[in-house]
Amino acid sequence: MNPQFVGFLLLISVSSLFAQTHSASQESPHSSSGPQVKEIFQFTRPGGFSSRGALILDKAGNLYGTGMVGGNTGCGGNGCGTVFELSRNADGTWSETVLYTFTGGADGSTPDSSLVFDSQGNLYGTASAGGLPNCSFGCGTVFKLTPNGTSWTETTIYQFQGNTDGWFPKSNLVFDKAGNLYGSTASGGTSLYWGTVFKLLHQQDGSWTESVVHSFDEGPGGCNPEGVVADTNDNIYGIAELCGAQVLWGTVWEVSNTGAFSVIHTFEDNFIDGGMPNTGLAIDRSGNLYGGTIAGPGDLCGGIGCGVVYKLVADKNWAETILHTFVGDPGAVPNGDLAFDAQGNLWGTTQYWYEGMLFELEPGSPGVTFNPVKVFRGPEGPPFAGVVFDSAGNAYGTQTSGPNGLGGVFEMTP
Repeated sequence: MNPQFVGFLLLISVSSLFAQTHSASQESPHSSSGPQVKEIFQFTRPGGFSSRGALILDKAGNLYGTGMVGGNTGCGGNGCGTVFELSRNADGTWSETVLYTFTGGADGSTPDSSLVFDSQGNLYGTASAGGLPNCSFGCGTVFKLTPNGTSWTETTIYQFQGNTDGWFPKSNLVFDKAGNLYGSTASGGTSLYWGTVFKLLHQQDGSWTESVVHSFDEGPGGCNPEGVVADTNDNIYGIAELCGAQVLWGTVWEVSNTGAFSVIHTFEDNFIDGGMPNTGLAIDRSGNLYGGTIAGPGDLCGGIGCGVVYKLVADKNWAETILHTFVGDPGAVPNGDLAFDAQGNLWGTTQYWYEGMLFELEPGSPGVTFNPVKVFRGPEGPPFAGVVFDSAGNAYGTQTSGPNGLGGVFEMTP
């Protein structure tokens, strides 16, 4: 299948999906006695904005994230992106510190995934563009930020070449127990277009060596991979947004700790089990996987359904269960990484055109209860990247627009 044709089909599906309006469902948001959501910070152009990766927390409760654009006037005037920290002040407000501003050169640009800490407190992430000029907007980089007192030093630990090693790294990164990094690229590989799973081996001298663990094509394995998660045995899991045995609708895949690649779920072409997975996976203590899809059963949302949240049971068959099917207003199209709270409830976000939702899935007997915690409409701006929980059970997430048009960060208190 021609990659431009696949991209066109996806654009048509998403455009149709966003162009529809929906009748109200019977789901209603929590009452005022339930969780409370408020905006705690508005992004600025110098600080970076359009934060598309989930936030992460340090042990002190500070938040860290990336702004895909802003920070300077480079990269076509939009800015090349930032890495930022948000810290709570004594009066309860939050202040931002820009840890690094990308230049669009060798260091990369357009960081649009979440960050990860190593055991020494260094931050790692991917920049989806910039770096080597072998690709149209640069092939992307993997970067490291090292704290030095009150400042941070950026090191580019890998520049993608734009060929079989992959390019356009939109994925988050995960560590294995040996300190090696894994991620994915949306393009590149042996087919040049369909993406890779890569490994960065940490050498004793501090350098990093890249190897391709798997190259995707337009076949049954899927294509255009996103997001990675690791279990306690160093098996790596992720999604492929497109392709697969059903041509277009995507897969969930595994790279075992021996390096073997396998497809553990293929989405069907009738959308009964969802289709076009687009959220990062969450993993529970039993190794079960959870994710969301753009498409779902029914003919709403442009004719492909409004998406589902699914569970894959960690056994030899990876049996799928649909936990929730979205039906429109006040929630459609799960889009951010899913996350568990301390009680084992699953949280996520949706975005449908200019509105969205923060939702909770609460396990019970006989089934799962869907709780629409907060509906974001109009000037509030929809959430995008999922949420992260602190030790007190508060959740934090990002919004894509908001009152100033640049988005912000919200806090949910239980």
